[in-house]
This record gives sequence, structure tokens and C-alpha cells, in this order.
Amino acid sequence: MIKIVECIFIKELLYYVELSSGSKGIVNFHSLCAKYPEFKQIKDEDKGEQYYLDGYSIEWYNGADIAPEWVESQLASTPEKSRFSSFLITFIFSFFCIGGIMSLAYYLGSL
Repeated sequence: MIKIVECIFIKELLYYVELSSGSKGIVNFHSLCAKYPEFKQIKDEDKGEQYYLDGYSIEWYNGADIAPEWVESQLASTPEKSRFSSFLITFIFSFFCIGGIMSLAYYLGSL
């Protein structure tokens, strides 16, 4: 059984997702807004950051959830160029997070 093991909010309904199968990349949930009012509510209320992993899937504050199989199908249809873009975004995100932590440590150390 496939599980979602990592999910990082990027913006609106755009997330970086990693699956237990090893698949990973950026998934856009905007297409679900037309079918499911819960996803439209998340977008309209700008609450994309209010989610958690339940050990299997992603769940949002309003009860919306998504199956890992759907996420995997979205990752499988992602062209190689987009996969490289997701790697680049992850690298930049990690670089700035680590850089931010190091800068904070340096600042606190100088007090």
C-alpha cells in the first residue's frame, strides 16, 4: 500500500509530495476545486497550509483528503522538465531554510 510520507506546502493548492513508493514531485490540487467544494473552500479561504499527514494520506482542516494513488497518478503524468523543476524548488527551499537557521544561530551567538 502506497502512503504519503512527506508533504510541503508551496502556495495555494501546490505541494511538494513524497510517496512511500519513492515517487516525489510537485502536485497541483487546483483541478479538484471544480469537483469538490472542500478544495475550493481551501483555495478561497487561503488555508492551504492547514493540513496534516494521517499516516496514509493528506487531510485538510475542513475534512478534505486525498488518496496517495491519485497523487501518484499526478506524479506519473508529470513531464521530466517538471520533475527537474520540483528538484530545483526543493533544493532552493532547503538551501534557504538551512541558510536561515545558520544565520539565526550566528545572530544569536553574537548577542
